[in-house]
Amino acid sequence: MLRQKPFNEAELFVCSAMFLDFCILDGMSAVVREYIEKDSFKGSLTVQKQLLTDYKEFKAVS
Repeated sequence: MLRQKPFNEAELFVCSAMFLDFCILDGMSAVVREYIEKDSFKGSLTVQKQLLTDYKEFKAVS
């Protein structure tokens, strides 16, 4: 049986901050990878826009 235990304050703070970053990055793996590699949000919006453009172009061709 699995025992559940709430996060302590430090764990909750770290997990909440990481989840917020993930939400800002829109959960797109390429964007998350860019963020991790640069350790910054700089460039992530550009990657998001390019992915969306590529998706729209692919959808139009399909």
